[in-house]
Amino acid sequence: MVAIVSPGTAGAPSGTAASPLRSAALVAVLLVYCVFAVIDRNLIAMLIDPIRESLDLTDTQMGLLMGVAYAAAYGLGGLPMGYLVDRYPRKWILFCTVILWGFAEAACGLATGFVWLFLARAAVGLFESPLHPSAHSIIADTVPRRRLATVMSIYSMGNLLGTGLALVIGGWIVNSLLHLDHVNVPLLGDIKPWQFAFIVTGLPGILLALLIVPFAEPPRHGAHGHERVSWSELFGFIRAHWQVVLTLSIVFGGMNIVTGGIIKWSPAYMSRFFKLNPAEYGLALGLVESIPAIGGLLLAGWTIDRWYASGRKDAHLTYYMWVLILTGPLVFFGLMSDSVAYFLAAVG
Repeated sequence: MVAIVSPGTAGAPSGTAASPLRSAALVAVLLVYCVFAVIDRNLIAMLIDPIRESLDLTDTQMGLLMGVAYAAAYGLGGLPMGYLVDRYPRKWILFCTVILWGFAEAACGLATGFVWLFLARAAVGLFESPLHPSAHSIIADTVPRRRLATVMSIYSMGNLLGTGLALVIGGWIVNSLLHLDHVNVPLLGDIKPWQFAFIVTGLPGILLALLIVPFAEPPRHGAHGHERVSWSELFGFIRAHWQVVLTLSIVFGGMNIVTGGIIKWSPAYMSRFFKLNPAEYGLALGLVESIPAIGGLLLAGWTIDRWYASGRKDAHLTYYMWVLILTGPLVFFGLMSDSVAYFLAAVG
């Protein structure tokens, strides 16, 4: 169980902190969940062509499955799921949703057509939507304020590690199974290799959910830890700051669309254009999309912290403005190149 000690050291000014070892263990569990979620989210990118050929789908339909199905459910589910996270024990919300999105991922492997696969992908998005709100809230109520940014950065690395592992593991699975016409699974009979890949990555959620059970629900702290913020207050804040909310939504939403498109379509691009097999492009993309990104995450935090401390209150947005200016042309030239090395360097 998480032992709560003297007040005044948690993420919030008046919070309490768990013992360092138990706090680290809890953050490690949350990191595992983050990695697991990203693997389940991105595995489909490694299976585009097998799914398309098996279910007779178009690239447009595959784009809808990878993007709209997941993102719409994730986005629309964010508000009600966040409402639950604010009001009910976060550990049990995570326990339930880890199991549910694992089952949803496995259900993708049972799909026999576009509609079934679309609904299963939407279920993955819906049940993954409470993860980050729950994790951020738990971390803020568990670790000392002076270490909060560092711990949040460590947790955020789960997105990068999960992306890399989805590509590497997915590439290995697909390459190992491509020569098979079917895989025989107890109770299910003969299924396609791509279906088997979804099932084996989704079912571990049942066991992973148990990792959170030994930890106690951390007491809530912070400015609104013991008071309810009404819906009218929430939407009143949005109305009062609509320019900021709209700008951040457009800019960072646009960045997610671009980076998500690159991540999701890079495997198919390397297969079709560079004629590489899944094991080759899975390993290559897994390395170039995770290791440089971890360095970039640490560089961003260090740079923005220094700029902000020097008095630049626009440090966060200025940094990402320059990121877009510098990286846009790199990706363009990488996509225009017929060299796999240049393409991978640009993506990295």
